[in-house]
Amino acid sequence: MDSDKINRWLTLGANLGVVVGILFLAIELRQNNENLAAQQRGVNYLGGVATWEMVASNPSLAQLISKDFSGEDLTSAESVQLLAFWTRVHTSIQWAYFEVPEDEFQRTLPFQRRDYLDSPTNQLAWRNRRDYFDPQFVAYMEENVFVTKKPMTANGR
Repeated sequence: MDSDKINRWLTLGANLGVVVGILFLAIELRQNNENLAAQQRGVNYLGGVATWEMVASNPSLAQLISKDFSGEDLTSAESVQLLAFWTRVHTSIQWAYFEVPEDEFQRTLPFQRRDYLDSPTNQLAWRNRRDYFDPQFVAYMEENVFVTKKPMTANGR
Protein backbone atom coordinates (compact mmCIF):
# COMPACT_ATOMS: atom_id res chain seq x y z
CA MET A 1 0.00 0.00 0.00
CA ASP A 2 1.27 3.37 -0.78
CA SER A 3 1.04 6.31 1.58
CA ASP A 4 -1.85 7.90 -0.37
CA LYS A 5 -4.11 4.89 0.27
CA ILE A 6 -3.10 4.82 3.93
CA ASN A 7 -3.94 8.52 4.26
CA ARG A 8 -7.37 7.97 2.65
CA TRP A 9 -8.13 5.08 5.02
CA LEU A 10 -6.99 7.15 7.99
CA THR A 11 -9.13 10.11 6.83
CA LEU A 12 -12.15 7.83 6.36
CA GLY A 13 -11.61 6.34 9.82
CA ALA A 14 -11.29 9.80 11.37
CA ASN A 15 -14.45 11.01 9.60
CA LEU A 16 -16.38 7.94 10.76
CA GLY A 17 -15.12 8.60 14.29
CA VAL A 18 -16.45 12.17 14.10
CA VAL A 19 -19.87 10.98 12.83
CA VAL A 20 -20.12 8.33 15.57
CA GLY A 21 -19.08 10.94 18.16
CA ILE A 22 -21.80 13.33 16.94
CA LEU A 23 -24.40 10.54 17.17
CA PHE A 24 -23.35 9.74 20.75
CA LEU A 25 -23.50 13.44 21.61
CA ALA A 26 -27.05 13.72 20.21
CA ILE A 27 -28.16 10.71 22.26
CA GLU A 28 -26.54 12.15 25.37
CA LEU A 29 -28.20 15.54 24.84
CA ARG A 30 -31.61 13.92 24.47
CA GLN A 31 -31.12 11.94 27.69
CA ASN A 32 -29.96 15.10 29.44
CA ASN A 33 -33.10 16.98 28.29
CA GLU A 34 -35.31 14.15 29.55
CA ASN A 35 -33.50 14.23 32.90
CA LEU A 36 -33.88 18.00 33.15
CA ALA A 37 -37.62 17.73 32.42
CA ALA A 38 -37.96 15.08 35.13
CA GLN A 39 -36.07 17.29 37.59
CA GLN A 40 -38.35 20.20 36.69
CA ARG A 41 -41.45 18.11 37.41
CA GLY A 42 -39.88 17.12 40.72
CA VAL A 43 -39.22 20.74 41.68
CA ASN A 44 -42.81 21.66 40.81
CA TYR A 45 -44.13 18.75 42.84
CA LEU A 46 -41.97 19.68 45.82
CA GLY A 47 -43.18 23.29 45.62
CA GLY A 48 -46.80 22.14 45.84
CA VAL A 49 -45.99 19.74 48.64
CA ALA A 50 -44.16 22.49 50.56
CA THR A 51 -47.20 24.76 50.37
CA TRP A 52 -49.53 22.09 51.71
CA GLU A 53 -46.93 21.03 54.25
CA MET A 54 -47.04 24.59 55.61
CA VAL A 55 -50.75 24.15 56.22
CA ALA A 56 -50.53 20.59 57.53
CA SER A 57 -47.71 21.36 59.95
CA ASN A 58 -49.21 24.62 61.20
CA PRO A 59 -52.62 24.03 62.80
CA SER A 60 -53.18 27.76 63.32
CA LEU A 61 -52.72 28.40 59.59
CA ALA A 62 -55.10 25.54 58.78
CA GLN A 63 -57.67 27.07 61.16
CA LEU A 64 -57.21 30.49 59.55
CA ILE A 65 -57.77 29.08 56.07
CA SER A 66 -60.85 27.24 57.29
CA LYS A 67 -62.10 30.42 58.98
CA ASP A 68 -61.50 32.39 55.79
CA PHE A 69 -63.22 29.79 53.60
CA SER A 70 -66.28 29.89 55.89
CA GLY A 71 -66.46 33.69 55.64
CA GLU A 72 -65.73 34.39 59.31
CA ASP A 73 -64.19 37.73 60.25
CA LEU A 74 -60.41 37.73 60.65
CA THR A 75 -58.32 39.82 63.01
CA SER A 76 -55.70 42.13 61.51
CA ALA A 77 -52.92 39.69 62.42
CA GLU A 78 -54.82 36.78 60.87
CA SER A 79 -55.35 38.78 57.69
CA VAL A 80 -51.64 39.59 57.47
CA GLN A 81 -50.73 35.92 57.92
CA LEU A 82 -53.18 34.77 55.24
CA LEU A 83 -52.16 37.55 52.85
CA ALA A 84 -48.57 36.36 53.18
CA PHE A 85 -49.63 32.74 52.62
CA TRP A 86 -51.69 33.54 49.50
CA THR A 87 -48.91 35.76 48.12
CA ARG A 88 -46.52 32.83 48.50
CA VAL A 89 -49.03 30.63 46.67
CA HIS A 90 -49.38 33.18 43.84
CA THR A 91 -45.59 33.44 43.56
CA SER A 92 -45.31 29.65 43.28
CA ILE A 93 -48.05 29.63 40.66
CA GLN A 94 -46.24 32.27 38.61
CA TRP A 95 -43.06 30.18 38.70
CA ALA A 96 -45.06 27.15 37.52
CA TYR A 97 -46.73 29.19 34.77
CA PHE A 98 -43.37 29.97 33.18
CA GLU A 99 -41.47 26.78 33.99
CA VAL A 100 -43.90 23.85 33.92
CA PRO A 101 -45.20 22.32 30.65
CA GLU A 102 -48.55 23.86 29.77
CA ASP A 103 -50.57 20.63 30.02
CA GLU A 104 -49.30 20.05 33.57
CA PHE A 105 -50.02 23.67 34.52
CA GLN A 106 -53.54 23.48 33.03
CA ARG A 107 -54.42 20.59 35.37
CA THR A 108 -54.01 22.90 38.37
CA LEU A 109 -56.42 25.58 37.15
CA PRO A 110 -59.64 24.12 38.66
CA PHE A 111 -57.97 23.92 42.09
CA GLN A 112 -56.59 27.44 41.82
CA ARG A 113 -60.02 28.73 40.75
CA ARG A 114 -61.76 26.95 43.65
CA ASP A 115 -59.30 28.31 46.21
CA TYR A 116 -59.72 31.80 44.79
CA LEU A 117 -63.50 31.71 44.86
CA ASP A 118 -63.61 30.14 48.35
CA SER A 119 -61.18 32.56 50.01
CA PRO A 120 -61.92 36.26 50.38
CA THR A 121 -58.33 36.76 51.58
CA ASN A 122 -56.94 35.04 48.48
CA GLN A 123 -59.00 37.49 46.39
CA LEU A 124 -57.71 40.44 48.43
CA ALA A 125 -54.11 39.21 48.17
CA TRP A 126 -54.41 39.02 44.39
CA ARG A 127 -56.03 42.46 44.05
CA ASN A 128 -53.40 44.07 46.32
CA ARG A 129 -50.34 42.36 44.86
CA ARG A 130 -51.14 41.69 41.22
CA ASP A 131 -48.83 44.51 40.10
CA TYR A 132 -45.86 42.62 41.57
CA PHE A 133 -46.27 39.84 39.01
CA ASP A 134 -45.32 39.53 35.36
CA PRO A 135 -47.99 41.18 33.12
CA GLN A 136 -48.29 38.07 30.92
CA PHE A 137 -48.95 35.92 34.00
CA VAL A 138 -51.46 38.45 35.37
CA ALA A 139 -53.42 38.52 32.10
CA TYR A 140 -53.50 34.73 31.88
CA MET A 141 -54.57 34.25 35.49
CA GLU A 142 -57.26 36.92 35.33
CA GLU A 143 -58.69 35.32 32.22
CA ASN A 144 -58.53 31.73 33.47
CA VAL A 145 -58.42 31.63 37.27
CA PHE A 146 -59.29 34.87 39.02
CA VAL A 147 -62.76 35.11 37.55
CA THR A 148 -66.22 34.63 39.01
CA LYS A 149 -67.62 32.72 36.05
CA LYS A 150 -66.37 29.74 34.05
CA PRO A 151 -63.59 30.91 31.70
CA MET A 152 -63.48 30.33 28.00
CA THR A 153 -61.09 27.67 26.70
CA ALA A 154 -57.71 29.27 26.10
CA ASN A 155 -55.72 28.52 22.95
CA GLY A 156 -52.31 28.42 24.58
CA ARG A 157 -50.62 30.99 26.80
